[in-house]
Amino acid sequence: MTYHMSLAAAVAAGISLTGAVQAQNTDDNSVCNDGYSVTDVDDNGYVSPIEMNAYAEKAIGQMDADQSGSVDKDEYVNCNNVLSGTQSASADRTERHLAALDLNDDGSISLDEYMKASADTYENAKGGDQTAATDAAHLIFIPADAGQPDVTTMSRNEYSARSGLMFVALDSDQDNALTKEEFMEKAPPMVDISETLNREFDEMDTDGSGDLTTSELTAANQKRADEAMENAEMQSDSGASDMGAPVVYYSYPHTM
Repeated sequence: MTYHMSLAAAVAAGISLTGAVQAQNTDDNSVCNDGYSVTDVDDNGYVSPIEMNAYAEKAIGQMDADQSGSVDKDEYVNCNNVLSGTQSASADRTERHLAALDLNDDGSISLDEYMKASADTYENAKGGDQTAATDAAHLIFIPADAGQPDVTTMSRNEYSARSGLMFVALDSDQDNALTKEEFMEKAPPMVDISETLNREFDEMDTDGSGDLTTSELTAANQKRADEAMENAEMQSDSGASDMGAPVVYYSYPHTM
C-alpha cells in the first residue's frame, strides 16, 4: 500500500520543514513541501470518496511542475521524495516504547503494529494522558530544525502521516519491520525512497503513457482506501464504513 495524504482547502494542519511545527492554512500545505498532505478534512478518522477526489485534483496541480496538466515520473518522484535526507528531531525511544508497540511480542515492530499502537497512543494523549502525550511525540517524524510538537493539537490525519514517516525513517533497511536497534535510533534521517516511488508510478500509470492523470491517481486512491478498510477489519477495528477508509491505515507510507 502506498502513502499519499490528500489535501483539501478547508483543513488547517500541516508542517513546514523549517521553523516551529504549527497549524497552518491547508492551501499552504503541500506534499511537495511537507512530505504529506491532509486527506481527512473533517477529522472524523475516515477518508471519504469526496475527500479522495479532492486530493487527486489538487495533488496533480502540486506535482505538475511544468504545468502540463499531468505528472511525469520525475515530477512524481521529486515531489514525494522531498524529505529524503532530512534529519529528524532527536527522541529517546526506550524498551518500554518497544514493548508497547510490539503487539505480538516477536521482538520486532511491523508497520501494522506501529501504526495501530501509535494511533492508540495519540487517542490517549488527546484524552488528557500526559504520559501518552510524551510517548506520542516520540513516534512521529519532526524535522530537527522544527519546534517541539504538541500532539494534542494535531489532527488524526497529521499524526497518522507523521507516524508513517517516522516508521520509514527508522526502517533503515526498508524491510517493513523495525528491529530493536532501528527503533532505538534517536535521530534517523529520512531515507531515499526514489526506487519505490518509480515502481509505484509505473503501477498507477495504467495506460503506460508516462504521465499520471487525475483519473489514474483517483483510481489508485480508491485501491488504497479499499486496502485500508480490509486492514482495519483484520485488525479487529471498524473497517467497512459509510464514512470511508480509516485514516490510520490509509496513511501507510510508500514502503508498502
